Amino acid sequence: MKFLNKIKSLFAKKTIKETDFNKEICEKTISRIKFRQSNLNDRPKNLTEEEWGKILNQILFAFSVKQQGISLKSLAKRKMRKKKVVEGFRLFEVYLKDL
Repeated sequence: MKFLNKIKSLFAKKTIKETDFNKEICEKTISRIKFRQSNLNDRPKNLTEEEWGKILNQILFAFSVKQQGISLKSLAKRKMRKKKVVEGFRLFEVYLKDL
């Protein structure tokens, strides 16, 4: 009976875990942002290349932190990083169409 259960488990549909889905979204978004960083000429009209590069770096930082999922021990460092991540995701919301 155990043998049959093992065979069933091999052919059973595997559900994607939420964390896997989140990591996949982060990976795809990070790859897209890195592509946009290599092509700074294609940017929003109201921004210079330097400003657009800084914005892309902030968005990239936010997604990288969420992908890694590492928590810091220091409360001050956690607050600073959280502030940077929130700002990165806010910029992502604003410039989503331009990515």
